[in-house]
Formats: sequence, structure tokens, C-alpha cells
Amino acid sequence: QILQISAVLYDESFIQVNEIDIRSKLSKGIIPHIKALETNKLTLVQLTQSNMSSYQVMCEVADTFKKWAPAMFIGHNSISFDENFLRLGLYKNLHNPFPTNTNGSQRGDSLFLARACSVFEPEAINIPTNEKGQSVFSLGSLAIANNIELINAHDAHADVKATASLLSIIKKNAPELWGFFLLSTSKAGAQQFMQ
Repeated sequence: QILQISAVLYDESFIQVNEIDIRSKLSKGIIPHIKALETNKLTLVQLTQSNMSSYQVMCEVADTFKKWAPAMFIGHNSISFDENFLRLGLYKNLHNPFPTNTNGSQRGDSLFLARACSVFEPEAINIPTNEKGQSVFSLGSLAIANNIELINAHDAHADVKATASLLSIIKKNAPELWGFFLLSTSKAGAQQFMQ
């Protein structure tokens, strides 16, 4: 179950236009995974504090994303992780499970873009390394390496703001790569790029 959803609508200059940041209480019969609680620094008390049900949260997200469309949805590690939860949550609550890539909307992942920067535009952003000298692409590590404020990592709203800051830096420092990234956010754009 998704307990917090945060999304910020920006214009092309990364000026905030709108936002959504909502939490749901834990549904009956759902047992939270201990690692998820640990990662997100949540207590069992916090899981019951919201007055919104999972259904109400999914309805609000579906309505908001429909109003924002067409839009480009970008998150950090979102295609492999967050989108799976989003689609399942929307589907289970009888909403379109594909708002991020239908009705003219597109989707991208800043994790893939950061990895591409490390290869094609290594000066665009600072890529941290671990003790073995391997590149690290977690949002928290990238935020620290690039002086991006991320006070509460894994809080959805804080992560969204940090992702937008990272994208803004890449757009400024690697405009050609940014353009290629934008093409990769849709099937038609990816085909155009390949051709």
C-alpha cells in the first residue's frame, strides 16, 4: 500500500506550478514491511495518523494527474519501483493504472539520466563513489555530492524536490543530453532518437 504520494508540477523552467502531497492511513489487514518502516523512518503511530483512506488517496491522485495531463512524469528510480506501486494502487481502486504514459503524458527516470551523465557528460553533475570506488546513484548520495538540500530522504515530498533540483542542474550543464533524455520519455521520441 502506498502511504504517501507527492508530486510537484513544474513548468519547463522548473518553476513550481502545482503540487500534491498526501498520506493515507494503513488499511486494515496490511502488515507493513519492517525494512520499509526503517527506510522511511516511520513509526506505527504515524501509519494511523492520516484521516484519508488508501481509496481516497488514489482517487485524489487519479484526479490530479488527469488535470495535469499531458505532463512528463519523472522520478528517481520511479520506473522500476514507484510506478509499480502507483499502477497497482490505481488499478485496485478502479482507476486508469497508466496515467504517466497515456493521454499525451510521458515518463522518465532521473536515475537513468544520472547514469547517462556519468558516461557522456561526466562534468555535468558530481557522481559520488563508495569505498570501493564504484559510482553511487542513490538520490541521497547525488544530493549530497551536488549540494542539493534533502533534509528527510525517503519522504516523498523531499525526494520530489531533490529530484527536480538534480534535473535542473543536468538541464543547465548538459543541455544536449537533456534533450536526448526528453526524447526517451515516449515511444515515438525514442524511435525518433534511434533513427
